Parts: sequence; C-alpha cells; structure tokens
Amino acid sequence: MGSACTKLLVCTRGKHCSARDSQDVLTFLRKTIEKAQLDYVLKVKKTDCLGLCKHGPVVQIDAKSKSKGRTKEKVSVSYGGVTEVDCIDIIERHISRSKPIKRLLIKRGKQK
Repeated sequence: MGSACTKLLVCTRGKHCSARDSQDVLTFLRKTIEKAQLDYVLKVKKTDCLGLCKHGPVVQIDAKSKSKGRTKEKVSVSYGGVTEVDCIDIIERHISRSKPIKRLLIKRGKQK
C-alpha cells in the first residue's frame, strides 16, 4: 500500500476544474478513502490551480519514492478528466498496485 506521505491533491479553486465538478471528486475521494480505512496513509487535500486547466478536474498524486539513502525523491503523477468512478481506479490501481491509469494520465512536457 502507499506510504504515509501519499497526498492526493484535487484542484478545486481553479475556475475550469471547479466548473467541472472537482468538489464532487474531492468529496468522493475523501469518503472512499475513509470507508476503506486508508485515511491514515492517504491524505486528500484541496489545492489551487495546478496549471492543467484544459484537463480538469485534475487529481495530482504526490508520494515520496522509497530510497536506500537519506534523501527521498518526490514523485508526482497527474490525472485529468477525473470522475467519481475514476477515483476508485486511482485508489485500487495506482495507489494499491502502483499501476498508472494511462487513459487519465496527463503527460507533462513543454507547454505552450
């Protein structure tokens, strides 16, 4: 299962994400995680605009990778067009089994 540092950031304050029901996604994620008793290892947080407006609603997963040294690297994955149904896939596939969901994945690169 995910580490104690895993955060799920949901853009709720950007105008595009909020217009596309991001608050519903946030609420559903919180309830699902609480019901599964995973709220001690997964934290769902509201966030301001993540700069990925055309992909809203956006859920960004921030986790620290496991390393043998003292320094742990932060790893982020962003998913776009997330619905309540997709939240279950994010928890079951991405977080539990470390398998990214390709159909939702936002590829970051040079943005114009």
